Amino acid sequence: MRERTKIGVNMARRKHSFFALDQLAEEFSEPDTIPCHIVATGGAEGDETAFTVPESREFKLRKVICCFPIGTYGELEISLKKDGQTVFPLANAIKGDGIALPFKTRLQYESGKAIVIHYKNLNSSETRECFVFLCGELK
Repeated sequence: MRERTKIGVNMARRKHSFFALDQLAEEFSEPDTIPCHIVATGGAEGDETAFTVPESREFKLRKVICCFPIGTYGELEISLKKDGQTVFPLANAIKGDGIALPFKTRLQYESGKAIVIHYKNLNSSETRECFVFLCGELK
C-alpha cells in the first residue's frame, strides 16, 4: 500500500471541504483584516475586544468570517457588539462545526470605539474555539 504524504492528505481534505481555500482567500480581499482566536472554557460567556479604532480614524467592517474547527459541534455562539449592544447578527448568533462562514456587513466603528466579539460556550464541560476574521478598511 502506498503511503500518503502530508500534501496528499491536505489535498484530499481540500477537495472535499465545504469552503475551498481559494474561495476563502478571496474573502480576505479587504485592505485591513483583524484576526481573532476565541477560546471559551466549558460554560464560559464573555466579551473579547478585537480592536479599538485609533484616534482620528474609522474602521468600516465589510466582512466577518467565522471559522469553526471540526468538533465544535455548533456549541460556540459568536456575535459582535458595539457600545454594549449586539450589532451582528441582528438575530440569533453565529455557530458551526468544521466550516468557515463568511458574512458581508456594513458596520462602521468611529474613533475610540471597540469592536467586541461576544462568545458563549453552550457546552458546560468542554472547551470550544473558533477563529474570527474582521475584514474592512481603516481610514
